[in-house]
Amino acid sequence: MTQNQQFEENKLEIEKQLTAKNIQFIFSSFSLTSFGISIYYKINDKKVRFSDHSVSNINRLMDEVHLSLPYKYFVNGTKSFNSNII
Repeated sequence: MTQNQQFEENKLEIEKQLTAKNIQFIFSSFSLTSFGISIYYKINDKKVRFSDHSVSNINRLMDEVHLSLPYKYFVNGTKSFNSNII
């Protein structure tokens, strides 16, 4: 599965879980890098980052809410799923 496909699969699942919990959101942006995938939303006037990797920048740690992606992909082609990311 390509990184682009992983992004799409995660974005759909995040929005499904947010909608199921009646959480209003606005999709902001995404990032596909050698570090991994990050998907950004605005929720209750806060920048929320769903990602498969950590952040070390102190400003980003203070200015963003950081959550894990619902899917984690492994080198052997398998994946795990978290149905409660929120």
